[in-house]
Amino acid sequence: MDIVKLLERRKRYPCGSKETNVNEIDYITSELTSNEDVVGIALPTSFLNKKMFGVSTLKKLIFDDWYVLGIYDLSRIFEPYAGVDFNLICLGKKPPENITFSKYEGVSTFVGDRSCVGVAREFGKQVITDEYLLYLHELSSIIKNHEDKFFESKGSIFIAPSKLLDYEHLSVNYYHPDLVENQNKLDQENTVLLSEVAKIIAPKKSGDEMCLLFGPANFTYPIRIDNVKEGKKQM
Repeated sequence: MDIVKLLERRKRYPCGSKETNVNEIDYITSELTSNEDVVGIALPTSFLNKKMFGVSTLKKLIFDDWYVLGIYDLSRIFEPYAGVDFNLICLGKKPPENITFSKYEGVSTFVGDRSCVGVAREFGKQVITDEYLLYLHELSSIIKNHEDKFFESKGSIFIAPSKLLDYEHLSVNYYHPDLVENQNKLDQENTVLLSEVAKIIAPKKSGDEMCLLFGPANFTYPIRIDNVKEGKKQM
C-alpha cells in the first residue's frame, strides 16, 4: 500500500461538502472498488464515531464486506490550510487476530503558502515534510510486511486483540495503551454523582439582584464558601 499516493487520491475529494462527496460516500466508494485484498480509507478521526444516519449506513456498507486490520494516525493531511486530523483505516477480506495501531509523533506534516488556497480548495503549494514522508514510507512497509515497529521515523506502534475493537470507537487514541490503562483504573474506582457529595453552584443570568460572586480569587482548595463575596450579578 502506497500511502503517499493514497493521500493524493484523498485530496481530490472535499470534506464536509453539502454538494459533492456528501458524508464521504464518493471517496469511500472509490477506494472500496479496488480489486486489492487490502485497502485503506483516510477519514477524519471522529467521522465514523458519529451517530448520524448517513454515517451508520456507510459503516454498514464498509464493514459488511471488510474487516479492520489496522488504524493508523495520519495527523493533519491538509496542513497548513486545515487543522483536521485524519486516520487511515486499513481493511482486509479476512478477520485478523490482532489489530495494529500507529501514532505519528512528528511536529508537522505539510508546509505551504496559505494564500494559495482559493475557492476551489486547491492545495497547489502544499509540500510534504521530510519527517512525515519518512513516517508514511515506513508505515507503508509496516502494513505490507506485517512489521511491529518503526525503525527511523517519528512514529510508534501498538497492537490490540481484534476482539477488543469497538465499532463505535474507530480511532487510534481510544486504544492507546496509556488511555486503556487509565480507563481500567477508573473502572475499578467507586464513583458517585457530584450532586450527591456537594452543593453545585450553577451560573445564573446577570441582573440587578445580589448574589455570591465566585472568581479567580476563590480558586483554591479546599474552597471556602464563606470567603466568596456578595455583589451584583455581572455578565
